[in-house]
Amino acid sequence: MLGEDPITTPEPASSALWHNRSLMALLIGQFVSLCGIQMTAVALPWFVLTSTQSPQKMTIVLLAQAIPFAVFGLPAGAIVDRVDMKRLMVGLDLGRAVTIGAIPVLAMLTKGGTLFWGIVALSAINATLATPYMSARSSIIPSLVGDDVRDLTAANTAVQFSLQVTMIIGPMIAGVLIGIVGAANVVIFDAASYLFAATVIGLGVVYRRRVAPPTTSHIFAEMREGLAFVWNHRLIRTVTFMGIVFMLGLGMLVDAALPVFVKQTLHAGPSALGWLLGVWGAGATIGMVVYGYAASRWKMRRGVTLLSATGAMSLAVWVPPLVRTLPASLIGLGAAGLADGPTSIMVTTLLQAEAPEEMRGRVFSAFHAAVMAAGPVGLFVAGAVMERSGPLPVMFAVAAMCTAATALAWLTPAARNA
Repeated sequence: MLGEDPITTPEPASSALWHNRSLMALLIGQFVSLCGIQMTAVALPWFVLTSTQSPQKMTIVLLAQAIPFAVFGLPAGAIVDRVDMKRLMVGLDLGRAVTIGAIPVLAMLTKGGTLFWGIVALSAINATLATPYMSARSSIIPSLVGDDVRDLTAANTAVQFSLQVTMIIGPMIAGVLIGIVGAANVVIFDAASYLFAATVIGLGVVYRRRVAPPTTSHIFAEMREGLAFVWNHRLIRTVTFMGIVFMLGLGMLVDAALPVFVKQTLHAGPSALGWLLGVWGAGATIGMVVYGYAASRWKMRRGVTLLSATGAMSLAVWVPPLVRTLPASLIGLGAAGLADGPTSIMVTTLLQAEAPEEMRGRVFSAFHAAVMAAGPVGLFVAGAVMERSGPLPVMFAVAAMCTAATALAWLTPAARNA
């Protein structure tokens, strides 16, 4: 990604990385807990929808899960920089096990409005706990594998690949379990996955802070320091800008416009939507694997690689609204996924490499807060536009936004020459 120094040795990243017990413990714990999270992502909205018969109430629960990432991102990053990240992750996993595990208990004891608002509150608390966890997970990796760019890339590839896999198998498992134990009880498996992750990370990860924590006594001063660093660092500022634009655009495209496009423009059914989403996911998975393999073996300029990937993705998302056929849309979205897959790896590696250790939590939290805030905005805008004009204006706007953002980044020396 951006900001990496060119790799100067031809040998692949050392296989010893995969014998790193701390990294393996982190990956195993994350894989299991991410499976649980993906299961809840299907089961909880389904439970709210079927128990209340209200799509609006389901949306409120989804917003309760999304808003804390934007609201609490900056203070969460300051906390991550102050504390032992391993202990923080274990504590947060235990806390999330309690909050998410309380939902099926609440479902047994209450009904109606009390149950609904209880779910909203527990979902918001769970998301609040997840906010510092995301920053800690990304920030701790250099302490486990070192600062070598190839090792960071390999570790980040493994983390992102496990996330991609859980996005496939988690919903499938949830779909089966909902029919067996009920939607509310599926959430129990998520709580158990947090307990498993806390145990594995607590026992298996060896972590020592390499630098002293911030000396500033006021958390708001530390937040300002983090924001100032992100703003003044041209490379990170550019990547953050691109992240906002692409999260805004892809949220509008995938979550909002694509279902309407399938129904109104392609005149197809839910199976076509499933295929379109599936080829994107499959392309992203392949892209991650290919990039991880290539980056460990050859010299790669991260700036050029990242901008090439975002440029290819931008061109690919023009295809569905321009051609307006299912085969062409499958090809376009498959290509977009292929280009999209490596970008999260490259961005994470860039932030790890460019941010000093004592500021990584704040840098990651600032990035996550900015990017996550763009998602709900995109959904709101897309819904308002499609109500009047249908999906095509939204899809063209997304393609234009992504293309313009990549073009502007190409004009930025800090990004182009990284």
